[in-house]
Amino acid sequence: MKLAALILVASSLPALSSTASQSDWSGGPGFPGPVASWGTVFQKGSASDWSGQPGFLSLEAFGPHAISQDFESANSLCGADFDGDGDLDILGASFSGDEVVWWENSGGHGGAWTEHALASGFDGAFCVSPGDIDGDGDIDATGAAYLGDEIVWWENVDGAGGSWVAHQVSDSFNGARSTCASDIDEDGDLDILGAAYGSDEVYWWENGDGAGTAWSLHQVAISCNGVRTAVVADMDGDGDPDILCAAYLQNSVLWFENTDGAGSAWTERMISDSFGHASAASAHDLDGDGDIDAIAASESGDCVSWWENDGTGSRWTGHAICTGFTRAQNAEAGDLDGDGDMDITMAAYGADKVAWCENVDGAGISWIQHTLDDSFDGARWVDCNDVDGDGRPEIAAASLLGDGLSWWDAISFQPAGWIESSVLDTGVNPVWGTLLWSASIPTGTIVTLQVRSSPDPADMGEWSDSISAPCSLHGVLGDGERYLQYRINLLSSMIEATPVLQDLTVSWTPEGAGGGEPESLLLLPVSPNPSSGGASVARFATPGAALVTLSVFDMSGRCVVSRDVDAAGAGVHTEALPFLPAGIYLLRMTSGDFAGSSLFAVLD
Repeated sequence: MKLAALILVASSLPALSSTASQSDWSGGPGFPGPVASWGTVFQKGSASDWSGQPGFLSLEAFGPHAISQDFESANSLCGADFDGDGDLDILGASFSGDEVVWWENSGGHGGAWTEHALASGFDGAFCVSPGDIDGDGDIDATGAAYLGDEIVWWENVDGAGGSWVAHQVSDSFNGARSTCASDIDEDGDLDILGAAYGSDEVYWWENGDGAGTAWSLHQVAISCNGVRTAVVADMDGDGDPDILCAAYLQNSVLWFENTDGAGSAWTERMISDSFGHASAASAHDLDGDGDIDAIAASESGDCVSWWENDGTGSRWTGHAICTGFTRAQNAEAGDLDGDGDMDITMAAYGADKVAWCENVDGAGISWIQHTLDDSFDGARWVDCNDVDGDGRPEIAAASLLGDGLSWWDAISFQPAGWIESSVLDTGVNPVWGTLLWSASIPTGTIVTLQVRSSPDPADMGEWSDSISAPCSLHGVLGDGERYLQYRINLLSSMIEATPVLQDLTVSWTPEGAGGGEPESLLLLPVSPNPSSGGASVARFATPGAALVTLSVFDMSGRCVVSRDVDAAGAGVHTEALPFLPAGIYLLRMTSGDFAGSSLFAVLD
């Protein structure tokens, strides 16, 4: 049985306590405080849904995770560590904006992005690619400008992405559409490969001095009709780099053999000459046999296919991956579900769709399509990279008509969000009471809170350990510290589920007005809620010694547990409940004239 958890807090609070509550975050982030009450604002947050949602706080459970939502006509993207901090950043090209921008993965987990301009006036910026062109150990960038007929590389001067210098490789490459960095002549430095749609050309530029300042032009093909992409891969298994291309106007997927191994002589080899308007190609081992296969998207054929390599690039066997994928733009491979074989991610411009296909049998014969987003306006490009640092690739995509870049986790959907409140001024030297909240917590999701207090609002100090159930704050916060702040952490491992926080309340008593001990009986929510396997703990507070009766009722009203508990003195007390089968229960506490109740859930 899978049950959502509904935590209900008792309404009774110590008689002389003061409280502060928040149940509406729709005012958004930006106000640090101190504030006399939290109202509807908070200080800052990440990856959570608050805008226009008064009354609760939740994750954006269905994604996507936005990288940028205002990048004009986003045409392509790629991932690399441009600032050298060990996580994956994103580089993008804006076609009508004529600019190249990179986004810093600020937290390392894909939840917060900082935009950095790299180049402007790059006329018809079409394609970008990373690589250490000058061999200095940091990541530079290459780009193709379709309208400007340019191939350019940008030097990452400071190694942190803070300063870039443009170096022109070619200014007469008619309709430059594709570029990538690879060691084509195998001399230990990175060269640049380019494809020009307007002139049907494929060329590579030799990095003569290894520093990106001297370039020699080498022809690969001059009649590759409407070539859209060119990538480097060893297609014949002889150990040297070959070139795989998609030729849009000649409806072909083909490769060029590096005949002499040095990039000076090339021989055309056809893979398919009837693949309607081949829009992009990529090279990966899809069947796990150790050689490189070819993958391509067909814009007019509305499909994505792959061709099985016999190991020498001489014979190719075609296999469909998906059909009905309207105006397919490109396809990339990665082990998206972590099962050891290569899956495929795809973009469909006509269907506004980003999807991935699961390689069910590991041999590329059986595929299951999973749609990630069918409203990604003008889906133009997809890439596979480890965006969130979990060791497995995620999917990033560019929206040409929607002016944005986003990413998704294909299978292990684990969005995480947090919000830090504005600093609250209690106005007194408090003795802290309780932290209570109401939340809906479906199976596979988590809500935790952290708190901190300080006598100085400019230096709030360290956060407490994570708190997974409402509790007393005695020993958690420092009594007498006037300023308070909370942090909410939300986590989901399921694409269809999000935890929801409805409200929270903190109580305290001014020093000298009760010493912080409970001034009345109080039933706290069961912990944890929900529990797994029947392990539940009842929690209650007493102002002194008291005899308390705890009773548990199932949803039919039948009493399943009843016991008397002798509370020895003032404070918060706990009582372990016996094993309970999965279900929803009511805990009732009575003592003298006091009666309180709280719902809790038990999961399998």
